[in-house]
Amino acid sequence: MMYNTKPVEKAWRMTQEILVDASRQVWLAGLGAVGLVGDTSLTTFESLVREGEKVQARQNKKVKAVRKDLATQWHEVQNQWHQVEETVEQRVAELGKTAQDAASRTLKAVGLPTSADVNALNARLDRLRARVDELGTPARRTATRKPRASKGVTRGR
Repeated sequence: MMYNTKPVEKAWRMTQEILVDASRQVWLAGLGAVGLVGDTSLTTFESLVREGEKVQARQNKKVKAVRKDLATQWHEVQNQWHQVEETVEQRVAELGKTAQDAASRTLKAVGLPTSADVNALNARLDRLRARVDELGTPARRTATRKPRASKGVTRGR
């Protein structure tokens, strides 16, 4: 399942653009300051520093806003992922139960025993063997018995 990552990618590109623009502005301000310092007084340099601080503050606010937005979007994507995961797990469990119920109904309709029926018969046989052993009759004759001849009717396997 693919998620729409375009909002996250867009926010990431915006963050990169803001950082590149901020770095470029600082660089240009620095270059401008160097050029003007040679031609103007210290007052101009201080003015440029103050202006650079204002620009930096504005850029920092933008970067923080983009980071916050990106974190919020990431949290939403994670929540959606968990919801989808839970829904899929529920659907798989429901489908498994439906398939199992359908198989049981089909076996009963055809007249074949289900695995629960076979397990119940095995448990009953175990109890009967235990009872026979208690009464002193050997229950291990099955190991020496020859297989019975079939009477011509076979059940499907």
